[in-house]
Amino acid sequence: MVILGVGDGIDAGAALVIDDAVVAVEPQERHDRSPRSRAFPWAAIAEVLEEAGLKNRHVDEIAVAGKFSPPLFLRKNPGLRRIAQDAFSPAIDAGVFFQALLKQSGLGALEADYAAEWLEQQFRAHGFDVKRVTLVDIHRALAEAGYRSQRHDEAVVITLHPMGDGSACAVHMGSDGQLERVWSQKGFAALHVHLRRCAASMGFEPLIGEPRMWAAAGRATPDNALLALLDDELFAEGERLSRKNYPLPESPNSLLYRRLGEVDRDVAAASVLANLVTAVRALVRYHVQASGCPHVVLGGAVFDNPRLCAEVAEIDDIESLWVHPGPGYPSLPIGAAASLAGLAPKPLPSPLLGRRYEERQYARSLAVAGLVPHKPEDIGKSLGKLLAEGKLVARFQHRAGLARHGNGTRTVLFRADDPELLARARHELGRPEDDEPVALWTGDPADGVVRQRERLAEALCAGVVAPEVDEVFAARYPGVMLPDRRVLLQIVDETSDPVLFAALMELHALTGLGCVGGIAFAQGADPVLVVPGDAIRVWRRTNIDALQLGPFQVFR
Repeated sequence: MVILGVGDGIDAGAALVIDDAVVAVEPQERHDRSPRSRAFPWAAIAEVLEEAGLKNRHVDEIAVAGKFSPPLFLRKNPGLRRIAQDAFSPAIDAGVFFQALLKQSGLGALEADYAAEWLEQQFRAHGFDVKRVTLVDIHRALAEAGYRSQRHDEAVVITLHPMGDGSACAVHMGSDGQLERVWSQKGFAALHVHLRRCAASMGFEPLIGEPRMWAAAGRATPDNALLALLDDELFAEGERLSRKNYPLPESPNSLLYRRLGEVDRDVAAASVLANLVTAVRALVRYHVQASGCPHVVLGGAVFDNPRLCAEVAEIDDIESLWVHPGPGYPSLPIGAAASLAGLAPKPLPSPLLGRRYEERQYARSLAVAGLVPHKPEDIGKSLGKLLAEGKLVARFQHRAGLARHGNGTRTVLFRADDPELLARARHELGRPEDDEPVALWTGDPADGVVRQRERLAEALCAGVVAPEVDEVFAARYPGVMLPDRRVLLQIVDETSDPVLFAALMELHALTGLGCVGGIAFAQGADPVLVVPGDAIRVWRRTNIDALQLGPFQVFR
């Protein structure tokens, strides 16, 4: 059985499930070079099929995430999405109201039927011959992606996703391989557009700028007066988050949003994060206690926030916490396909699910560029030696990961004990100063203590949490330390990335260090690179010391 999963909203993308496994995932943004692309993911669909060696006609079923997110009129007219680019646009409030109306009136089923019929026509026009196109509820898709990528058969799955088919929050219980929705928050939650408007009030670009907002939050402490205003806006009410009166539009001149723009931006961001942490922790604690299940899975765009996920892990009732490598929009096509496939819960063998390239493809790209590469006998050891020498190494190897930094495979690597190397990497790529590095680590306990390491054991392999670390770790690896003594941490093992693991082992043998830092191998705010030729072009435009392209290395 070949099932194609599609996400056609923000962060559009595609996933392919064959029989009992997810074999490929691809975000559309990496093809059209538009962060958080909203284009229909035809390029991503072609990519996952090519990865599996299949044609359109080989697909048995298609599952699209979102019954009415986005609404059918936006699916037909994607250009209209520009109307709601302003975070305070009345069109956003109207969209929230429309979704809630569909959800509560029962008209959502009718909307979904029309959307499925229209989407089926589009797929048939592109050479797909399937009996039906199934639309999957947003929160269901998020929950499926999370539950079926971890090891616990019994788990409580909590999804927070502001624009999710008329709901902001849903809770599912996984048991015996089945996933059952036990609760969802209908109506108008304060969360629906709150974070988008907070970001805009502080001068961050909504959605795209949220990672920068959370980075700013790590550089300051909250303002008590501002925090009080935020606590009046967003808070937990038992099983639900606070509600909002819609469709009354909100103004950037309201007291809360005006104050967010007036105070120091870092302080404002810290206040927003503190309020969000308090509300979400209370909500998660309630549902964990109500379920009696200590194994928690988080999903949804709100959890694309490594600090928040680490804070949730501090809840006493939790024994284990799993966050999908793409907890928000990128996981939607995976979950949509998984909902039809009925995959058994099992850990992801690796977060590396992008396109793979063969040695001949790397060699051809280098030849076209007129470069004469070096092919070391042991590519992992050679990479480790370069890092030990303090070199910046741009790495394009293996399949790309779902995380912002490509999970170490589309990454510029540097020694984690030298902050100046991080500054140099940012400068060479034109990345912003608040672009937070990932720490790729062997997991050696001698390097220091990571808070809640046991609870976060699986999540730490996906690179999606930023736990606090002790003074020993901070002193050894200042190049990857965040201002609030957190680290965006990913543990690398021999199974998920044998070359990087070998490089870390060689680095440790030469220097005693077991960690390297990395930032996304991309220029400016662009998504990580897709094809080897792009990697060569970007490397040539910089002064990065070396490029590792598959089994080859190129030097200045």
